Amino acid sequence: MINRILPYRRWIIVMLHASLVALGYWLAFLLRFEFSLSPHEWRLFLLTLPLILVARLGAFGWFQLYEGLWRYVSMRDILAILKAVTLGSFVLFAGVLAVFGRGFPRTVLLLDWLICLALVGGMRLAVRAIRESGRSEPARGRRAIIVGAGDAGEMRPSPPWRDSSRRLSGRRWNMLHPYSRDKYGSKPDDFPVARSTSASSRCRSMPG
Repeated sequence: MINRILPYRRWIIVMLHASLVALGYWLAFLLRFEFSLSPHEWRLFLLTLPLILVARLGAFGWFQLYEGLWRYVSMRDILAILKAVTLGSFVLFAGVLAVFGRGFPRTVLLLDWLICLALVGGMRLAVRAIRESGRSEPARGRRAIIVGAGDAGEMRPSPPWRDSSRRLSGRRWNMLHPYSRDKYGSKPDDFPVARSTSASSRCRSMPG
């Protein structure tokens, strides 16, 4: 079943984001007008909905929000969501200002920005929280350390003693900073681990 869905994964993610954008925009109108929309306000919503979908989905694509795995969401992903949602709001503001002038309620734009952040970012965080809450068993296997500085160590490349096509699922990674010579010694072989490798040489060809 999953193998059948994988070829359409990107389109599914795009449609899911479109649904979240439309839902957030509708909630912004409801909150602004106290859950009672007049025919004129419904007309504003329907006329501007295509614009916000184009603006938001285009910004999401620009910041690559359709890529990656949600269960590994990081602070970098949250910042990308913040930038994408903010860019989409600026495009929407420019569009409604050009078409409707001051006749469009600007409070809706602020509410939409907040709700869209909560929905798009919250869904990713929820997926990660659900995944991590199911990990009740401690990780088994040999202890290992990847020696690298900054982004090189954080990228966590596949260890050289494993086939690069195999995924290290169920492993727990911890960053050691600062390095303590008194506790661990002066070289990687002194660490209390079974394996050690350097991340620098393996990350040179990786995009970053």
